[in-house]
Amino acid sequence: MAVCDIIGLPDVFITPSIHSTESVQDADMALQKFYDACASAGPDLCPIATSNSTDATVRKWANDLIDAAHAKRETYITPTWIRSELSTAARRPTRWQQSAQQLQTFHNDIHNVEGSSVVTRKRSTLHVDPLSLKKRQASADDSLAIFTSAQFAIWCGDAADETGVTTTAVLKDFIWVTRNISPIEGPLGLPYATAFCHLWESRAIERHYHQGSPGLANPVLIIGNTYDVITPLVSARKLVGRLNSVGTRQAALIQHDGSGHTSLEMNSVCTYNIIRSYFTDGVVSSA
Repeated sequence: MAVCDIIGLPDVFITPSIHSTESVQDADMALQKFYDACASAGPDLCPIATSNSTDATVRKWANDLIDAAHAKRETYITPTWIRSELSTAARRPTRWQQSAQQLQTFHNDIHNVEGSSVVTRKRSTLHVDPLSLKKRQASADDSLAIFTSAQFAIWCGDAADETGVTTTAVLKDFIWVTRNISPIEGPLGLPYATAFCHLWESRAIERHYHQGSPGLANPVLIIGNTYDVITPLVSARKLVGRLNSVGTRQAALIQHDGSGHTSLEMNSVCTYNIIRSYFTDGVVSSA
């Protein structure tokens, strides 16, 4: 018996040369939840909101901040920093307030608001060693953690072989996603765990290519968040469909109506009750 709460892009392990944009399909909807909550909370709990803010005005504030970072190059606050914080807000509802505070700090630094905490310097003089970022201890809140070598070793090592893929084509995919799906997630490249697997030479010896169900002793419960930027609901639905493709029920899907990465970001008594019944009574039910 098993419960799977993270289902990410199952096709990349069985389909050669696939660069799925699946993981960013719900990105803007997940971020919309942050804008809605911020506007509802008001300035006391969300410093980037005003007393009469709407989700639209909060979104505009965030987009204007990105534009300001582009225009005001004498600070080292880059548009990527701002997009990264917005991406964190989309993934981590439990730290929405901290994300809003960080965005306000970026705003103050860019616009030289009195009391801002970051020293202004020329962006061109700020040098960051990528190796030092990979070596340092990354916290759970750190969006840079996804760039560690372990991510590439696991995803690319188990992925299907890449054929005819070039870095130029991958970067063009980033641009297309930015223009057509998500202007926040697209430039970051964070959802593309396998985007550069054509540069990763090693592949695992034992890889799973079977597209049907392997045949399970017990059906599994698979949880998919409605708004998950990293492991989207559509991936969970695909896996359930694949496991049940042999005609016998091998899996059941729980659609957890929440935001963030995994169901743990937003608690649900309904989801907990289904899981409890599954483990205690062997009841397999979809929701």
